[in-house]
Amino acid sequence: MGTTKEARQKWHDQNIMAVRDWIDAHQEYRITLGEIVEKSGYSRAHFSREFKRIVGYNPGRYVKRRALLKAKEQIESGAPFANALFADIGYANEFAFSRAYRQEFGLTPAKHIQKLQKEGNYEY
Repeated sequence: MGTTKEARQKWHDQNIMAVRDWIDAHQEYRITLGEIVEKSGYSRAHFSREFKRIVGYNPGRYVKRRALLKAKEQIESGAPFANALFADIGYANEFAFSRAYRQEFGLTPAKHIQKLQKEGNYEY
């Protein structure tokens, strides 16, 4: 039987994971760190520290990574690449989006599309 401390830690971890699930369910919206922290009920510093401990990324990085994964999925689905895709996932301009995409996946969206075309997995 677990101790009260263990039970509190389990509840705490489940709360952080519930916030992560909320982020995932609302990724089509531009979620702010303030909204995420408010949803958690913790202080900003405590939430950020615990989120990183449990999820492996700080909250802001997690939101950006989810947005980039969404963009990657769109590209890999064969949908025509729209230059406005960067705005759809919360980037101010195409340059910032392209740089973040390259940092995350090792190639720019344009190079990714070229690679997919070369492999016969992209028709546009």
